[in-house]
Amino acid sequence: VELAFPRSPFAVQLALAYQNDGAAGLESKHMDFRRLPVELTGFWRVTPRFRVGLGIRKAAYAAFKASAAVCDEAREELDEPDLSCTTRYNSNVGLLAEAEYELTPQWAVRARYVRESYTPKR
Repeated sequence: VELAFPRSPFAVQLALAYQNDGAAGLESKHMDFRRLPVELTGFWRVTPRFRVGLGIRKAAYAAFKASAAVCDEAREELDEPDLSCTTRYNSNVGLLAEAEYELTPQWAVRARYVRESYTPKR
């Protein structure tokens, strides 16, 4: 959801997303890192086609999940029979920077940088 202020170069955006980063291998081996980030970004329109933004981001429900095949292999290698296949994480409030160039009124190219960190839940 974006709120643009009339006759002003400034806008505010609130975004909620679902992100899933994964790696898959042979023999039903896969790992996923999932999270639900919420972002609040302030934008400044520098020119009619270019804008920059700075904001904050907090990821909820962050978890790393490994398939049973990966877990069994890790338990054996590490000699840890109680090793969990799922690790849940707390996230710190992260920072983000964004630049956007409008190619047409409907199409834009965007570059982003996000800095965030996670700690395992105990």
